Amino acid sequence: MLTLITYAGNEIPCAVVFEQETVRIGRDANNDLAIDDRTLSAQHCVIKARNDIWILSDSDSANGTWLVRRGRAIAADQRDKMELQLVSGDELRLGDSASGARRSGSGVGALPGRHFC
Repeated sequence: MLTLITYAGNEIPCAVVFEQETVRIGRDANNDLAIDDRTLSAQHCVIKARNDIWILSDSDSANGTWLVRRGRAIAADQRDKMELQLVSGDELRLGDSASGARRSGSGVGALPGRHFC
């Protein structure tokens, strides 16, 4: 199970729980997590489960996908086919939006997958 907490613009944080093995994130409403942020690509990035590990990859986005761990930013560069392993507490930087990743239970106020934030 993957919990993402999004911080889009000045809005209240939005927690979403995903139980599926692939989570698509972007501006388009057909994504599993649609974020209303004009700096995101329609299909911005993907998180996939592999052997109980969550892997982040960029979907050739215009403004890039970044993982921030302990203050250090790492680019998930599509040109290099880079994939990054997510751990609890990581922060994703997508355009002007940020999301925090959690691996355990749903937490307070979490919503089931396929959500618009």
